[in-house]
Amino acid sequence: MGGPDPLGGHTPEVDGALSDAMTAIQSSANLRQAAAKLLAAADDMLKTVMNAVNSGLTRKIAETNDLKVRALHTRTRGVENGTNSRNTRQTKPHS
Repeated sequence: MGGPDPLGGHTPEVDGALSDAMTAIQSSANLRQAAAKLLAAADDMLKTVMNAVNSGLTRKIAETNDLKVRALHTRTRGVENGTNSRNTRQTKPHS
């Protein structure tokens, strides 16, 4: 039983090596498949995080712009009120 099989093309050692190689090939294919799934999941997570960050930044930029507009209006009203007060004081007769 330890010698080559006269009817087969390989020795038992070669058959064992071929079997091991086929197992390694299948294992490698399974690992590639698992890696591809993990990379796809990581890509999906990255897209989700990027969308959330972009949404948050867009909201904060809009809030900042709104505050700038309000501040500008407040300043403009303050200048107008100051001008009106100054004009009122200037038109009053001095006693």
